[in-house]
Amino acid sequence: MYIKNARVFQDGRFINSGIYVKDDRIEAVSPNGYDDIEIDFGGDMAVPGYIDVHTHGYGGTDMMDGADSIRNMARRYAKCGVTAFLPATVTDSVERTNKALSGVREVMCDTRENEAQVLGAHMEGPMLGSKFPGAQPPQYIIDATKENFEKLTKNNADIVRLITVDPAQKDVESLIVYLKKLGITVSLGHTGATAEEVHKAADFGASHMTHLFNGMSGLHHREAGAVGGALSDDRITCELIADLIHVCKDALKIAALCKQGNICLISDSIMAGGMPDGEYTFLSSKVTVKDGIARIPAGNLAGSTLTLDKAVRNMINEVGLMPEFVIPMATSIPARQANLLDRGMIRKGFIADILRLDDDFNVKEVILRGKLI
Repeated sequence: MYIKNARVFQDGRFINSGIYVKDDRIEAVSPNGYDDIEIDFGGDMAVPGYIDVHTHGYGGTDMMDGADSIRNMARRYAKCGVTAFLPATVTDSVERTNKALSGVREVMCDTRENEAQVLGAHMEGPMLGSKFPGAQPPQYIIDATKENFEKLTKNNADIVRLITVDPAQKDVESLIVYLKKLGITVSLGHTGATAEEVHKAADFGASHMTHLFNGMSGLHHREAGAVGGALSDDRITCELIADLIHVCKDALKIAALCKQGNICLISDSIMAGGMPDGEYTFLSSKVTVKDGIARIPAGNLAGSTLTLDKAVRNMINEVGLMPEFVIPMATSIPARQANLLDRGMIRKGFIADILRLDDDFNVKEVILRGKLI
């Protein structure tokens, strides 16, 4: 396949070129044509497929319900430009967590045509802080220990790519060191930690912050809190839910300017993503979605109904950031944080996940592992 007449996003800028795809890989980025199937992008943008490293559900299904639900997410996500993702567990029982991780493994081992690639799991809990649980049920929160991690994962530790822990938990440093040795990216979140506790966790290897601003101690000029610690520490990449509901425009812009090259856009979506307003469930509780905003009965936000294509548009059109600044937040940066070495960029040898975007950054076409879907 040869994609011609495209504005290709490569190495932080758009260039007028073409992309030669062989099988499921990018063979070359070149303006020269090839004697193969041609796709004319008509001057539209060609950007890497979006990677969501934090999503709980989409299209009416919840990843905690197992492989069939995760597969439905994969089918639905591929149509809106998410070409790879990490289904995220929630704070739940050991048994339910085991089941969810086994479902992730099952789909990983049997990726089908027209499905976004499941690349592993993000464990958002249950080793969190009880002071800032958000919508997570506090009765399932447990200590951040190696022994508890092994109970939660059983034979599935190798598929965990990212895990959220509370840096204020006692002796969390030994768990961070252990997880880093396993190749797992350690994220900090749902925490009342001080800035100093955030920096200390980074000293031991933590390098990610789960949905910055949400579920954590805020920024104050005399105690910077978890938010200030993450914003001021260059070792930490911060997730943002850019739905303009969880975080306002000004806070999104402040974070993006503070953390240049270290912002990771996520959806934090639940099963209501891609669905109409109505009644849904999350963590076995009723969730009401009105005007696209999901809340539990207590009034707390319960994840989102966001997708990454909308997050990208919001950061560009509403927050006012340059596209060259935003595109990596949904592509190369999440790929880096999930330790993915061949995704998130349009470069020779990389997986051929490519999106065609119009001038308003809407997804017009999706090329998934070298095939136009």
